[in-house]
Amino acid sequence: MTNIYVFDPSALIALFRGNEKAFDLMREADAGQLQLIFPAVAVAEANSFIQASESAWEPVLMGRIECTPLTAHVAITVGPWPGDLAVRHVVYESRAVRCDIATLEPDRYRPWSVPLLLL
Repeated sequence: MTNIYVFDPSALIALFRGNEKAFDLMREADAGQLQLIFPAVAVAEANSFIQASESAWEPVLMGRIECTPLTAHVAITVGPWPGDLAVRHVVYESRAVRCDIATLEPDRYRPWSVPLLLL
């Protein structure tokens, strides 16, 4: 069984900043050893800090990355949950596939009982 990790905004920012653990996960995903999920809301929040162009994101998003959309169903489900929208989307995706959340900000997940991978 392949390990799966959901990147939150802090993990995506870390990847752009050259974080070694984040980059290693990306490399393992490219090699087919694990799968990475990037929730679209996490990408949006990360990019509000990174300010990268679509062409800068392109090499990150190509390959074995699954960028999950915020569908109406997901939005309705996470609407009443605590936390900001990016956290709620990340938690939803983590629960949906029962996987760890890659993060540099574990305190964002205090109201939740979710597995975390600290980068």
